[in-house]
Amino acid sequence: MRKALVLALVSAYIGIAVFETCTNNNDCSNTTQCDSVTEVQCTNGTCTCELREGFCDSRGDCLNMQNWFCPAELRHCIDQHCRCRFM
Repeated sequence: MRKALVLALVSAYIGIAVFETCTNNNDCSNTTQCDSVTEVQCTNGTCTCELREGFCDSRGDCLNMQNWFCPAELRHCIDQHCRCRFM
């Protein structure tokens, strides 16, 4: 039960970031919330949660990241940064 509740809460936070559109990072800061290891970024017109130190060469690098509350299916490597978003 706890696992389902945690997953639901994480999904809700990610959903906020995923569906918010933007033209710069300031457009995201008021309503987008990320976890403690990520920061809000505007990427290709969509607010995302980007790992502060999540540099990558491929999606596999992002899949291997530990202590990140982004479900594997939402992890992507965009502009050499791991980001949590729908594509």
